[in-house]
Amino acid sequence: MVVLSDPTRSVSKTHLEFGLEGDELWICDRYSGNGTVAHPLGGVARQCEAGRRYRVTRGTRVEIGDQWFDVS
Repeated sequence: MVVLSDPTRSVSKTHLEFGLEGDELWICDRYSGNGTVAHPLGGVARQCEAGRRYRVTRGTRVEIGDQWFDVS
């Protein structure tokens, strides 16, 4: 579990799930209210469909509500 500071309250209580499969990181939106967007470095942003796993590579920015993190 990861706890985030979210003063705008845009991140759902159980917004995002993530894990490793082999050497690859995956994310999965947990039917959040504000959605999840994966924006690969130099690529096109993709709105993540709730309940579906998406592989994310280094350099990808993951936006959850008004917050975000970069995969490194």
